[in-house]
Formats: sequence, structure tokens, C-alpha cells
Amino acid sequence: MAKRRCISLDIIDSDAFMEMPSSSQNLYFHISCRCDDDGFCNCPIKVQRTVGASIDDLKLLIAKKFLLECPNGVVLVKHWWIHNLKRKDRYTPSNYLKDNRLFLDENNAYTTIETNRPYGIEWQPSGNQMATQDNISKDKLSKVNINNNSIPNVDRDNILKELEVEESKDINLDNELPFDI
Repeated sequence: MAKRRCISLDIIDSDAFMEMPSSSQNLYFHISCRCDDDGFCNCPIKVQRTVGASIDDLKLLIAKKFLLECPNGVVLVKHWWIHNLKRKDRYTPSNYLKDNRLFLDENNAYTTIETNRPYGIEWQPSGNQMATQDNISKDKLSKVNINNNSIPNVDRDNILKELEVEESKDINLDNELPFDI
């Protein structure tokens, strides 16, 4: 844990932050000072009791999404990377980052995967992967095969009978000569 932390005016000058009671604001500052390099604070209840804030102040920070609550009791400062930029040579990865399903949105604020993505794990496939898929290429679509009934709503037998009748007429015409021999 570092000994120096920064707070961005972009966050604390917002109406949402300024509308909170001063005890909630104070708790936010103290929790921010006790975070690791990724913004995780593993002792929010201890900090809340130390500064004399109520549990409602902590719940308010979580409800207004200034803090994200993790299942293991750890809290995360949502706007951590807006407040603090760390040089790579001074950065120590958090132990809690692997356990929590979080990512940074386009504003460099933490967001839980559950709120932004569908349920399930990121790499988990959706749908039935065992179901067969239609494999129709453009070549197969352009070829029409009468023998396989690929033309819809056509009576194949009637067409074949008509073709046989026409062929038999052609044969009869060939057998008839216009003059007598």
C-alpha cells in the first residue's frame, strides 16, 4: 500500500458527491487513502469505525456507486484510475483483482462484468454448441437439382410426363414422312 494518494476534482466536485453528507464524503477520502494500487480496500468496516462514520454512510457510497462491493467484503473505489495514475515501475498488482470480475470502461472507471455483459462467464459459449449448423455455400445455392426436389412447390411427376409426351410427339413426327415412298 502506498503512502500517497490523489483525488480528482472531476469526481468530488460532482453534484452526486456533494449531495452526500460530510460523513460519507469523509469516509470516501479515508477509504481512498487505504487502498492498494488497484483501488481495493480490504478493511472498509475498520475505516468506517475509525473515522466515526455510520454503516449507512458506507451503504450510501455503495448505493451511489462511488464504491463497488465485492463478495469477500472488500470494497473498490470505482473511479480509482481517474484519481490515481501509477508509473509501471511503482505499481504492485492487487491480490483481489483476480477474484473479482471487473473491467475498466472507456472512462477508466471500474465496472462489474455482470452489469455490462450478459450472465455467464466471458469465455463461456452461448447456445447449443452441439447443434448442427446449416452449411450452405453460394455455389450450392446457385445449383438446382430436380432429382432431389430442391425446387419447392413443383410436381416433378407431371413435369416428367409432359416431357415424355413432347418427346413422343417429336419421335412420331420424325417417323412420318411428308410423302409416300
